[in-house]
Amino acid sequence: MPIYLRMDGRTGLVVGGGSVGERKARNLLAAGVRVRIVSPDLTPGLEELAAQGQVEHLGGRFEAGHLEGAALVFAATSDREENRRVAREAEALGLWCNVADQPEEGSFIVPAEVRRGPLSLAVSTTGRSPALSARIQDRLEAMFGPEYGPLVEILGRARSWVLARGRSSAQNRDLFRRLVDSDLRDALARGETTVVNRILKEILGPDYPDEAVPAVFPETGI
Repeated sequence: MPIYLRMDGRTGLVVGGGSVGERKARNLLAAGVRVRIVSPDLTPGLEELAAQGQVEHLGGRFEAGHLEGAALVFAATSDREENRRVAREAEALGLWCNVADQPEEGSFIVPAEVRRGPLSLAVSTTGRSPALSARIQDRLEAMFGPEYGPLVEILGRARSWVLARGRSSAQNRDLFRRLVDSDLRDALARGETTVVNRILKEILGPDYPDEAVPAVFPETGI
């Protein structure tokens, strides 16, 4: 049974400054996690994140004291024994640890994930074939384009507005289904703001506010 934890505001420790460590760090940052990196060397991408203050680079080799304050630990070095040692130290303290190259040695695995704003799509083979997970992730990336992020935001705003109107549950369900089955996604993919507003008003009524749409996407103008 998949379990999803709210990690925003917590601290994640990534042991390893290579490409795998960078991927783990960026995923944690996207989830709102404070990231610490233990590694003598960093990729250019991690160096940039450290210079910007987005991650804290502790430097050097891993020591048990680095685990203090961490909620999650990622063993992501290229050294098999080092990763084992990180996992053992984390387990001794009751901390969740992911081992990048040997998932079965850790206490949790990380599914391949596609993020579109509030929308999160995850696929996992429970560590049996990360390559297959990655291939399916590529397909999901192609199937669910960037317009799905704005779509979820719009549906969320519309839902709050509808619920505040005091209609029956049956009426609300019908409206929500019509929104999901509408051409909103296609209009967003084309960047057609006027069409988005027209669809919303056709389904929710003429009093649905126009400004709800541009307020969601100041960076794109949609």
